[in-house]
Amino acid sequence: MSKQNVAVIFGGASNEYEVSLKSSYAVVEALGDDYNVIKIGITKNGEWYEYRGENKKILNNTWSKDLSYLNKLNICLESKCFYSNEKINIDVAFIALHGRNGEDGRVQGLLDLLDIPYTGCDVLSSALCMDKFKSHLLVEKYGVKTANKLYFKETDNIDYQSIRSLNLPLYIKPINSGSSIGITRIESYDLLEQAINDAFLVDSQLVVEEEVKGYEVGCAIVGNEDIFIGNVDKVELQTKFFSFEEKYQQEHSKIRSLNEDAILVEQIKKEALTIYQALGCSGFARIDMFVSSNNEIYFNEVNTIPGFTNESRYPKMMKEAGISFKNLVTLIIRAALSKKDLKLT
Repeated sequence: MSKQNVAVIFGGASNEYEVSLKSSYAVVEALGDDYNVIKIGITKNGEWYEYRGENKKILNNTWSKDLSYLNKLNICLESKCFYSNEKINIDVAFIALHGRNGEDGRVQGLLDLLDIPYTGCDVLSSALCMDKFKSHLLVEKYGVKTANKLYFKETDNIDYQSIRSLNLPLYIKPINSGSSIGITRIESYDLLEQAINDAFLVDSQLVVEEEVKGYEVGCAIVGNEDIFIGNVDKVELQTKFFSFEEKYQQEHSKIRSLNEDAILVEQIKKEALTIYQALGCSGFARIDMFVSSNNEIYFNEVNTIPGFTNESRYPKMMKEAGISFKNLVTLIIRAALSKKDLKLT
C-alpha cells in the first residue's frame, strides 16, 4: 500500500509564527516514515515555499534561509494542487499554523478551493471560534454561561461610562487573536484607555470582559461524529493573568490534570462537548473554560489549532487519556480524511 502524502503547513504571517514552528516540528517528527511528508513553510511576509531541508531548521527558524532546499510555491486552482518546479499532489494537509491567517478560516478556505482535505475545523467554525464575541453569543444560545462583556469596534466612540458599570478586574481582549497576545488585565479604570489602545494595535475589534473569580480549565477533543474527549487540565497561577509569556514559559504557573472532583470533571467534559458541537467544530480542538468559586462553568474560548508539541496542553491531556502523541497525529489525519468522505456521501 502506497504511503499518503501529508503536507504539514507551518510558520505563517501571524504574531504566533514562532509557536507554529515548534508545533510543526513535533508533527513532522511524529509522522516519521509512515507518510510521505511534504513540508510547506509560510514566511512572516506570507511567501509560500516547499521546504526539503532538515527538520531541525524549522525548529530553530533557519529553514527560510536554507535556500538550496527551498522551492517557491504557486497555487493552481484549475489543477487543484500546489506546484513549484513540479506538481505536488497532496492527500491531506496538517495545518500547524496558529492565530491569524491560520486559525481563522483563511487557509482552510484556500484548501477547500484546492479540494485538499485538512485537519481541524472548517472555514465557518474556524472563523467563529477565533471571534471572542460571536462565539460567546452563539454558545449562550445553548445554555452555556459566559462572562459579562461589552463589544467595541475601532471606529466606535468608546462608551467609558458603560464600561465602568462592569466589575473590576477587567480583561481587554482583541477579538481575533490567540495566545493572550494584546490582552490586558486591569484592576483600575485609570488603565482602561491604554489597555484599549493596546488591543486595537492587534485587531480592529475588542471586548471588555469581567473576570470570572476562579480558575481556568481546558478540555481536549478529537473527532467528527465519533468523538473522543481527553482529560481535563487545570491552570494554577501564581500570577493574576495567564499571559503569552506565562503560557509558553510557565515560570509562575503549573498546569496539571484535574482529577480530584470526578463529578466536576464530567460536567466540564459535557459542557466542552456542547461548545464543540454548537460552534460546528470538527477534527480536534481544545475548549478553554473557567470554573467559578461556586463551581459554575463559563466558556472562555476554543483553540481550533492548539499548541502541538509533546509538552503542550492538548497532547498532554490526550496522553493522560491513553493516546500517545504519534497516535494522536494519526487520529487527527484520519478525522480530516473522514470529513472528505462525509462530503461525498
